[in-house]
Amino acid sequence: MPDNIETMSDHELLMELVREQQRRDKREKTRLYISLAVLLVIVVILAVWVPKIIALQRELNDTLQQINAVAEQVENTLDGIDLEGLKNIMETLQKAIQKLSPFIH
Repeated sequence: MPDNIETMSDHELLMELVREQQRRDKREKTRLYISLAVLLVIVVILAVWVPKIIALQRELNDTLQQINAVAEQVENTLDGIDLEGLKNIMETLQKAIQKLSPFIH
């Protein structure tokens, strides 16, 4: 608004108020369009990334299940090993190597 509102006629004052209201309305519309554009960008990003994230999460779950299955198989295999028998075999092998050592050098 101009600084000299005291010297303006009623018609000029009214016209100035109408122009000021139109400027405000235009700024509000601009803000609204910017807000809608930002919201649209966010929705598009979510529409693209959420399915990818869900697919990645499913793939990760499948991989973890496979790892757990392998770990269980390894555990079962280790449970089946006779450690005492393996120790006896190692001792027997060590004795045999000691007896053969004079011939190796």
